[in-house]
Amino acid sequence: MNNHMEVFEEGISFYEKLKKMNLDSLKLGSEVVYNMVCIAAEAFLSALLLKHNKELEHGSVSSMLKSASSHVNVSAQLMEEARFMARFHTWCAMDAVPSKQATGEELKRMVLCVAEIMEVVKGNLIQTK
Repeated sequence: MNNHMEVFEEGISFYEKLKKMNLDSLKLGSEVVYNMVCIAAEAFLSALLLKHNKELEHGSVSSMLKSASSHVNVSAQLMEEARFMARFHTWCAMDAVPSKQATGEELKRMVLCVAEIMEVVKGNLIQTK
């Protein structure tokens, strides 16, 4: 996928699925939902970075936001929310600290963060077509 708008649309697809989920019952489990949250956020940020010919480095949503901040206004609150999301990331199966499972409320908070990322990115993509 070289076209940044295709990548953005992929993020929208994941985001739309997240909005329809009942995050209180978590039939798929919190890890699956968390991964969908991250995929959506990464797709939006990847689209922005591709649009501006930046190298993509997928470390965390907050690191991608930091890279994107040279093209869009990333508020301190949005950066804090991205750091909140990172608390649930399992970096390696050999981690000494067990991964933390997100609750329904925490997942709802993350979905709101994804929505804000989408809006910030969408404004830039539309503006610079």
